[in-house]
Amino acid sequence: DLTVSVLYWWVPFHSFWMGNKQCRVSPFFENDQLWELDINIADDTASKSDSNGEETDGGVLSAATMRQLLELAANNDSINLPNEIIRKGVPWRTPSQCNVICKELNISWKQLVFIDSHHPVDSPIPSPALANKLISYHPSLPFFLRGYSRSKYWFATDTDRFLALSKYLNCPLVDRTGTLSPGLKLHIVHPIPSFDKKFNKNITTMMMSTARQLLNKYHRLHILWSGGIDTTAIVVAFVRVATEAEWKERLSIHYCPRSIPENPIFFNQVVKKLPNKVIEGHVRDFVDGTKYVVTGDPADMLFGTMVMERCYRDPSKNGKQNILYQSINRKWEEVIPQAMQLEELIPPTDDAIARWISWIRPQVLKSPIPIVTVFDFLWWITYSCKWQHDLMRVYYNRSVITKQLVSSVLNFYVSDDWQQWSFHNHRHKLPDRDKWASYKEPLKRFIFDYCGEGMGTYYKGKIKIKSAQNSWGLQLAFDADYNIISFGRLSMSRDAMCNKYGNRLQQFLEHQRDGDETHGMSESDLMDVILAIDSRFPNRTLARLRSVALSLFFSSDRNFTATMNKVSSLTHIDED
Repeated sequence: DLTVSVLYWWVPFHSFWMGNKQCRVSPFFENDQLWELDINIADDTASKSDSNGEETDGGVLSAATMRQLLELAANNDSINLPNEIIRKGVPWRTPSQCNVICKELNISWKQLVFIDSHHPVDSPIPSPALANKLISYHPSLPFFLRGYSRSKYWFATDTDRFLALSKYLNCPLVDRTGTLSPGLKLHIVHPIPSFDKKFNKNITTMMMSTARQLLNKYHRLHILWSGGIDTTAIVVAFVRVATEAEWKERLSIHYCPRSIPENPIFFNQVVKKLPNKVIEGHVRDFVDGTKYVVTGDPADMLFGTMVMERCYRDPSKNGKQNILYQSINRKWEEVIPQAMQLEELIPPTDDAIARWISWIRPQVLKSPIPIVTVFDFLWWITYSCKWQHDLMRVYYNRSVITKQLVSSVLNFYVSDDWQQWSFHNHRHKLPDRDKWASYKEPLKRFIFDYCGEGMGTYYKGKIKIKSAQNSWGLQLAFDADYNIISFGRLSMSRDAMCNKYGNRLQQFLEHQRDGDETHGMSESDLMDVILAIDSRFPNRTLARLRSVALSLFFSSDRNFTATMNKVSSLTHIDED
C-alpha cells in the first residue's frame, strides 16, 4: 500500500510520456487476475430487473405476472392463432426485442400476441396529452412507426446505422450533439457544455463541493450505495463534509444485500457505523418520489464504458476474434468499424467501413477534446450518446412518472462542472492503459486517501461490475413530459396502438435525413398506403407491404392520391 501512495503521480507520467514499458512499474493488478477477485464477482441478482413480489403496473415482469402469463398460454406448444390475430399482431417486437418477456418465458411471438389479444381495450388518449418529442425510447419503436424491418447488417439508412450503434453499446442511444438520430424527435435533457479553459478543480474539490451543495439544498438525503467505485466515493465525500448531527438527522445509506460482498471492508469500516438500511426488492422501487435519493449516475459516462473491458479480456468471443483486445491505444478508425463488422452491424466490405466512418466522423469532430484512439472514441460515444439513457432508466417500467418522482432523483455526477472535469482530466480516467484496474483511478484514489491501507486491494484491483439492471419491459417510450407510451398488455399489437393513440405516435417521427431513402413520400403517407394494402391482403410481412407501397408510389409518378387509387384496384400481390 506504500507503493500505491508513492506511485500515484509516477504511473500516469510514465504511461503517457515515457513510452518504455520495461521501465514502468504499476501498482495495479494484472488483467488476468481481476475477475478472480471476490470484489469483482457480480452477484446474479444484479441481472434481474424486478423483485419476486407483485409488479408495479409499469411492467418488468415479476414472478407473479410470469405465472399468470404462463397460465394464459399454458398450451404454448399448440396455440393455433386465427389468421386475423396473427395479421394484427405483426411481430414487430420479436423475442429478442421483448427480451425481458422471452428470457423468462420460453414462448414465441405468436403466443405473446395471443396474450396481448386478451387484454382489455385501452381508452383513447385525449389530443393534447402527448408532448412533441421523446426523452427515451425502446429500439423497436422507430422501425414499427416507419413500417419496415431493419436492413441486413443494420446499414441501409442512417436510422439503421444509429440503431446498430445502440445495439453495440447495449442501450437506446440519444446523441446529445444532435448529429445522429434513430429517426425520432428527441428532447435533449442535458446539452453538452462548451470546453471551459478556465476550469481547474481537482477530484477532491469536486467530490466534497458536490456533497456540500446537496446538503445545503436538501434537508434529508438517502444515499444509494452499491459497493462499487462511484457510490463508495460518494459516501466518502459525505463522510468528509457532514457533521455528526447531519448524519444523525439528515443522512442515511441504502444498499442491497449484494453490495456488501462487493466492498466488505468499506461496509465494516464505514457504512455499518452510519445510519443505514437494506433495500428490499428492486432499487427502482426504492426510488418512489417520496424522498430525495442520491445516485452514482452518470459517473460511467464521465469515465467511459464497460465496453472498454473487451480491450483487456478474452482474445476471442463466441468463437470470433475480439478485435478490441489490446487495442485501447490504436486509432479508432482502424478498430471500431471492424469490431462492429464482426457483430454483423456493418457489411463485410471495405467500402462499407469507409461509408460508416464518413457517417460518424461529423459527430466525433464535435467532441470538446481530440478523439484519436479507441479509448477516446469509446469514452466519447458513451459520454455523448449514452448519457440520457443512463439518467432515464430509473424511470422505466412504471405506471406513471410524476414531476415529484423526477425531482426526487439527485444524480451526484450530473453537473456541468463534472463534465468540465471529464474534459480536463481525460488522461487520468485510465492512467495505465495496459491495466484495466486503473479505470476510474481518481475516484479510487479519493477513497483510498480517506480509508487507508485497508482499501489497498480495492484501489489496485477493483473494476466496474453490474450492480443493477434497468431495461425496457412492456413499454416503448416516454415523452418530454414523461407521458408513458404503451398499449395492450405487452405493447405488441398494432390494433391496440391505433385504438389508444390513433396515428398520433407518427408525430414523433423525424423527417428523413440524408441517407434515409423514403423516395419522396412522407412517413405518414407511407404508413397510410401500407395499412390500406394490409386491409386488402392480410398475412404479409411489414417489409413486403412497404415494398409494394413504394412500388405503387413510383408507378404513380410519386403522387399519393394516385397511389391510393392503385391500391383499391390491386387484385393480387406476388409473394416474390
